[in-house]
Amino acid sequence: MKETDSFRKKVIYLVFPIAFQQFMLAPVGASDEVMLGKLSQDSMSAVSPASQVTFSV
Repeated sequence: MKETDSFRKKVIYLVFPIAFQQFMLAPVGASDEVMLGKLSQDSMSAVSPASQVTFSV
């Protein structure tokens, strides 16, 4: 029982920073789309591949 508690603590210490990072990347991508949406469709198309690279890392 003690081993599973130790394992759960380690998993929680890993999960929360990863989840926080993902929650922070979503608003950044949305704000990029809002700012570039005011310029042109071409600029949105140019930035789209760059934002996909950050999500795959």
